[in-house]
Amino acid sequence: MLIEFIGLPGSGKTTYLKKIIEKDTITREKIEQMKIPIRMELAFYFSEWKLFVLFAAGVCYNFEFRIKRWYALIIGVRATFKQYAYVYNCAKKNEITSIVLDEGLYQRALSVFSYNERKYNERLLKIVVKRINHLNIINAVYFFEISVKESIARCNGREGGLPFRFQSFNGVELDKRMNIFYKGIINLIKTMKPELTIIR
Repeated sequence: MLIEFIGLPGSGKTTYLKKIIEKDTITREKIEQMKIPIRMELAFYFSEWKLFVLFAAGVCYNFEFRIKRWYALIIGVRATFKQYAYVYNCAKKNEITSIVLDEGLYQRALSVFSYNERKYNERLLKIVVKRINHLNIINAVYFFEISVKESIARCNGREGGLPFRFQSFNGVELDKRMNIFYKGIINLIKTMKPELTIIR
């Protein structure tokens, strides 16, 4: 059983996960602490090369001269694919495992393809979502619905603040980026295959 969370930054994905987590549930943090064999990663890349190519193209398309911000995107995508190498391996072996990811492939797709107004491409996002659907291993998605205004307020009020890629924008630009991100979420929901649960 694999559940993914999607939502704007500060929508409460990680907080909710900590509330509902059970002892045997595998989370993103637990997978990050595992030593994932490189052959497991390569097997996933080889089997799902089209998905890998789409994300790689998206990362290149999002190139910024602010290298730290672009590098943060690369690190995030790499971490997500590493997690999915493990998830994919469990599914292939038919291992009965409960996995909940507060940042999975759908959320990562939003980070890559719904971040920049100039580069936002609804058609490309749909293609990527269909490839994620093709994996056929995500059973359900929880959407944490909050407004853009509330998202920004919550992020500014928490210790970590806004996600790194959203930092250093002024009020107008930040609002614009967040609205693009929210637009991406709505389009993702229309295209994705798993059952959707809305958390308000």
